[in-house]
Amino acid sequence: MALHVSVGQVKRDISELINRVAYGGERIVLTSRGKPKAVIVSVSDYEQLMAQRKARYAVVRELREAAPDLPLEQVEKEVAEAVKKVRVDNAAGGD
Repeated sequence: MALHVSVGQVKRDISELINRVAYGGERIVLTSRGKPKAVIVSVSDYEQLMAQRKARYAVVRELREAAPDLPLEQVEKEVAEAVKKVRVDNAAGGD
């Protein structure tokens, strides 16, 4: 679970918060007036997110090339279904 921190606290404690993220593996949600505004994550989390994003775009691109007449909405739907299936399989311990 992510730690929620107000922008005011970030101004006071930025060094400590960065260390908690970098060395403690925490994720910190920055809030303003009680509403989430941004997130601080470690470099490894960020790199993982970017790799996942790149992989998703590659799948969409491959589907678009394989079926150029398929509407983009259908491609996105099929990708979302495939991702959901992989997550379910992974949660069940499948490879």
